[in-house]
This record gives sequence, C-alpha cells and structure tokens, in this order.
Amino acid sequence: MNQYQLVFNGTVADGHNLNEVKRNLASLFKIDETKIEQLFSSLPIVVKKNVDYDGAIKAQRVLRKAGAICQVEEAIQNIQPPVMEKAAPPPPPLTYKPDLGATDIDYIPPTKSTAGSTNSKDSQKKGIKGLGDIIVGVVLIGIGFVVGGSVLMGDATWLDYCFDGLGVFWIGSGIFKMVR
Repeated sequence: MNQYQLVFNGTVADGHNLNEVKRNLASLFKIDETKIEQLFSSLPIVVKKNVDYDGAIKAQRVLRKAGAICQVEEAIQNIQPPVMEKAAPPPPPLTYKPDLGATDIDYIPPTKSTAGSTNSKDSQKKGIKGLGDIIVGVVLIGIGFVVGGSVLMGDATWLDYCFDGLGVFWIGSGIFKMVR
C-alpha cells in the first residue's frame, strides 16, 4: 500500500496573512509560537508522514482552513535491494583413472548429467509409444463398427461393448503415456 506525506513549503492561502497562519498552526499542533517560528525558518517541512491517501487529503483540508497550503506527496520507501549471494562453485570434474589391470569391460565412460533437462529422444519415444496405443484403440473401435456397430449408435450388443471398451482403454492408455 502506498504511503503519503504532507509537505508545507510556506505558502499561505489567499485571505490569510503569515502571522495569522502561524497562530492557527500553533493552536492546531498545540505548540508555542517559538517552535512555530523555528519550523517556518526551516521550510519546507513534512507536516504529516506515512499516511494513506485519504488521510493525507483530510489533513490537507484541515491545514488549508488554517491558511497553510500543503502538497500531498508519495512517500519514498527505503527499499533495500535484494542481497546477492555468490553461487556455489561447480563441483570438480569426474575423471577416470584406470588401473593397469583394467580391461575395456571394466571401463564405463562418464555420461553427461541430464538432471533438470528432458532428453528429446526419450520424450519422442514416449510420444510415439503413446501414439501407437491411441492408433490401436481407434482400430479396435473401427473393427467394432464394421462387425456390428457401436455403443454410441444405440441398441448395442455385448460385442459392441467389448470393442468400444477396449478401444477407449487403449486410447486412454496412449494419452496417459504421452502426458507422463
């Protein structure tokens, strides 16, 4: 939520003189006239701070009636920039040091880390595998149409339920494999 402040820079409203405004402000803030003189010597001053907009407007109206013209300004918050932390250094690379008695069968070359990234070949295989199941489901429903009909056409037989049920199962299985 935005905070506002009320700033007085010494401007006096029409119909009021400076001494009258000083007396009005002294009675409004309940301070003696010597402190008011000190305030007027160090203009501009923030009369009210950290209030919402409606509160700032109300205070501005009250001070205007006393003869002081104030500006409502948005208070600038002390926003601390985020603390930047140093990133951890990368781990040292893994190296393979075969011993003299090692054979080719003992050597397993290091693989690249795929943590956090998807391997495109694996995702293509999953997609193709799921697509195959969907095709099988569509073919089963098609065979059901050719042999006797479909549950959706009404007046279904047990054979229609079998073909449509198996077709829907394979289509659902294929979608599940593609999404997973």
